[in-house]
Amino acid sequence: ANLNISYTHETHAAKEFSRLITYGMLNRIKRCQLPGCKNIFVGPPQAKWCSKTCGSKYRVSKKRKRDAL
Repeated sequence: ANLNISYTHETHAAKEFSRLITYGMLNRIKRCQLPGCKNIFVGPPQAKWCSKTCGSKYRVSKKRKRDAL
C-alpha cells in the first residue's frame, strides 16, 4: 500500500462513504438536532448533536426557556 497518496477532499469523502456502505454503517449517518445547525455526522445510535458545543447550546437554550417561565 502506498500511504503517500494525497487525496482531494471529494475523493476522500467518496472513499469514506463507500467504506460506510461496505460495512453497513449508513444508519450511523445523522443530522445534528440543534435548530439552525446543518451539520451531518457519523455517530453512535444515541448521538443527537454533531459536537459537544451543539449539545451544550441546546441544553443552555432549553434551561433559559424553562427559567423564563
